[in-house]
Amino acid sequence: MSLSAITRRINLKYIMKKLLIFTIFAMFICLGAAQANAASPLVYTYKSSLEDISCVGGICVAVGNNTILRSVNKGVTWKVVLSKKIATINEGSTLSDIDCAENLCIAVGSGATMVRSIDSGKTWKVIDNVLVGMNSDFYPSHLFSVDCIDKKICYAIGTNYYSGGDAAQADQAFGTVLLKTIDGGLNWDIIKRQSKVTPMGLLPTANPIIMANQYSIDQDFPLYTMRKIACKSEMECFGIGLSRSVLHTTDGWQTATMQQFAIDEPVQVLTNGPNDFSSVGYVVNGNIVAAPEPVARYDFASISFTGDGGVIIENLENGNHNIFKSVDDGATWQSINIPFASSLHQGSGQIVCYKSNCALFVTRLTTRKVEIFTSSNNGNTWKKGTGYNRMTSIFGTSCADAKNCFAVGDTIPKGVILKAR
Repeated sequence: MSLSAITRRINLKYIMKKLLIFTIFAMFICLGAAQANAASPLVYTYKSSLEDISCVGGICVAVGNNTILRSVNKGVTWKVVLSKKIATINEGSTLSDIDCAENLCIAVGSGATMVRSIDSGKTWKVIDNVLVGMNSDFYPSHLFSVDCIDKKICYAIGTNYYSGGDAAQADQAFGTVLLKTIDGGLNWDIIKRQSKVTPMGLLPTANPIIMANQYSIDQDFPLYTMRKIACKSEMECFGIGLSRSVLHTTDGWQTATMQQFAIDEPVQVLTNGPNDFSSVGYVVNGNIVAAPEPVARYDFASISFTGDGGVIIENLENGNHNIFKSVDDGATWQSINIPFASSLHQGSGQIVCYKSNCALFVTRLTTRKVEIFTSSNNGNTWKKGTGYNRMTSIFGTSCADAKNCFAVGDTIPKGVILKAR
């Protein structure tokens, strides 16, 4: 063999060795990046805030400020289907809640904005007649929650505004109205209206931490406490919200039971109506008292149904960090301990369950970090997953299936979609 041939062989071995080393190095880099991406819960970032999300099968729809996003592959990729101001009678623009059932999606928001899709979120139309026929001068000025049972029946709840000139009815302004559609959102009827804020008189139950009251068909329900509505069927629904309260109906809101977990801080009410600011009272343990007491109050932020036939609610809003679960359809409740790494004071969060699998997204306002917890046994025990920094709020959650549960929120000024992993 000639010297030149030997030299070429040596050079070739050297090049192959270097190439092998470089290939292995590149593989480690790619593997590390893949692992890092797999560990991150972030799946999508948008230019403005995102307020809620709803998934049916592999299709998910997220809404926010002048925004509707859609995914047809369980949240892997997203497409903007609306990104302009929604022209409504009240000039509303922010969509704050959405729910989909079968191929129907209804989204609601500020200015009594309501939009409807009958092709699983692909195209949308504004529902203007939600403001029409709402009993003369009364109409909803803001819609903050919607829940669809199927492609025909949905409930929505919002603020009831009075625009008439009758001074005698002025104290009925800014009550709460509960709406229902039976034709997929084309037409809506008021099924309950709370014309004014009525102080709650709650009764002690067998459970010392819960008080309750039963409301008949003709009584004025305390709808003003409701900020989120969730239904198992047309007849059975739950409404949660202010002052750690739960409204439960089993007859389509003809009657309802209200339960309120023992509150520590008095809730201020105007005993002679919302416009008489001299008639201030405080609700403490279900009773009206003249003076407040130095304690703390919390609100319920989220509700979901579990696979064991129960319901589970969570009240991370305003700093409290408990989960309460029922396995008898809301008749009794038990507190569930969550393995928080540290105190989440001034935190908020949202919970979602798909059969026996649940995900909890918790925002720590002090550190601007979301911590994610998951459960595979109906929320009875939990484990901590990978968190995400720079978050300021979590607003809504939904699951496409047991392995794909999402939350939407805000990083100011951008919105994000996170996935529990």
